[in-house]
Order: sequence, then C-alpha cells, then structure tokens
Amino acid sequence: MENKKPLQVNLEYGPFFDYGEMYHVSFDYSNDEQKNKMIEFFQEVLPIYGMNGSRYVVEGKEAIIPYFVDETDNK
Repeated sequence: MENKKPLQVNLEYGPFFDYGEMYHVSFDYSNDEQKNKMIEFFQEVLPIYGMNGSRYVVEGKEAIIPYFVDETDNK
C-alpha cells in the first residue's frame, strides 16, 4: 500500500521571477500525480474566473502565473 503525503501549500513573500517582491503560493508535491492534478485544476479554473495563465520554467522551477484580462484583452 502506497503512503501518500498530503499536498503541501506554502504562502510566501519574496521575489517572484521578474515581478519583484510579492505574495505567491508554492506547492510541495509528493508525486507526479499531485503535480499533474494541480496543473489540470488550474487549466480548468482560471478561465471560469476570467483569468488566463502562462507557464514559466526558470532555474528549474515551474510556475503558472495567472492574470486577469478585460473585455478588450488588456492584461
């Protein structure tokens, strides 16, 4: 029987890519299944809230950066 750890979610404040100091959330995954489920979740939920997202991979870290888009496609 596989021992599954719960997904750990961390609220952090500090540098976030080239966006400067800000709050952001990071996830500590215990396996690839957790990671894939979170990616699928964000791909489904962001459009529901009128948001889009861009995936970034920098220095070995992968991120989905959500952003709002108005009716004239301004971000």
